[in-house]
Amino acid sequence: MHKLRHAHNYLIVLLLFTITINTAVSYILTILIVLLWIGGGAYRQKIETILHDKLALTFLVLYLLFAAGMLWTQDLDDGWKVLSKQKLYLFAPIVISFFDRRFARYAIYAFLAAVFISEIYSLYLYSVSGVELTGSLPSPFMHHMHYSLILAFTFGYLISEVDFAHLKERKNILYLLFALLTLTVLFINKGRIGQVALLPVLFLLAIVKFRLSFVKSVSAVIISAGVLFFAAYHLSDQFKSRVDKASYEFHEVVGTGKRDSIACRFEMWKYAAQIGASSPIGGVGTGDGVYEMNLLLGEKGFAELHRNCGLGLDYFFNPHNNFVLFFMLFGVMGVVVLAGVLLYQFMLAYRVGSVGMMLLLVVTLTGMMTASPLTAHIKYIFFYTMMMTILWLDAQYHEEKTSV
Repeated sequence: MHKLRHAHNYLIVLLLFTITINTAVSYILTILIVLLWIGGGAYRQKIETILHDKLALTFLVLYLLFAAGMLWTQDLDDGWKVLSKQKLYLFAPIVISFFDRRFARYAIYAFLAAVFISEIYSLYLYSVSGVELTGSLPSPFMHHMHYSLILAFTFGYLISEVDFAHLKERKNILYLLFALLTLTVLFINKGRIGQVALLPVLFLLAIVKFRLSFVKSVSAVIISAGVLFFAAYHLSDQFKSRVDKASYEFHEVVGTGKRDSIACRFEMWKYAAQIGASSPIGGVGTGDGVYEMNLLLGEKGFAELHRNCGLGLDYFFNPHNNFVLFFMLFGVMGVVVLAGVLLYQFMLAYRVGSVGMMLLLVVTLTGMMTASPLTAHIKYIFFYTMMMTILWLDAQYHEEKTSV
């Protein structure tokens, strides 16, 4: 009976293990956890916990913004589809309301174990066949954008956990070796955004972990990043090809009317900004991105953009920038809410001294500049929601232990 009473805690720990490995299994676990939450009763206590938890409220605000946007959207069918992707935000309040904080550290270890297994398998595949590590491969790979951001976060988190004053201890040696492995896989991964995210990760570590001044932190990041990227360019064919491709796109594609990865982003930002500017206060609503794009470009023009730029979902126009996307859907109000939520989450992380939460935020913010990880990519929404929640509960638990 005692173990059964903790079933939901074990399932949440297991969820952190599966969340980057197998989406189908993680969804099954999510359903079981929600059923246990419903069957466990004590709803008043759970609701009170949610309403008094500041992080839970930030995720509720994000979901309610999309729900409110349904009031002024014209395409309700697409609106419901977009809203359904955001329901994972609600999992944060659910977990916060009944997860035992003592299990949070085990959940973090479960996540790290899953990443370690994925990285070993990644290196095996890469060494055997030299394949690109992208979402087209079978589990444990996610889409390269998601996985590269997760790798950047994992690297930063591992370094933040190392006690450099006692480097000879087994845990510190293992964490450093794991961090080196993570860095290696990051630079053979196809995703450029995770590699870019290393810069703010290194800067945050320099400020928070190593207590360097702003000037020294900037200098340390420039030097270390320069050495690292120079070495990666000459040692990793994968990284070299991505850098060369980006250089080619900037010099030969952007501004010529041709469409490629970078040029597509500039073009989509322009269209989304134009749509948002037509309703600058509240935007066009949760489900009207595709509807408005068809009006702006015509069905044929939008279909061509969709084909050339790989927009993905027919019901969701994703301009590949989370802030531009929020401006298009919810106007200035949406941008203010999104920025306010992220800033408040960073303040909460600083208040409880969670370097992990800060790292997750800066990595995600980097991704939000050239993608929409917190809105369009359901795997990353789930990862961000769960990891931020677990790190928050872990920080609270250790804060309570030290204050006793």
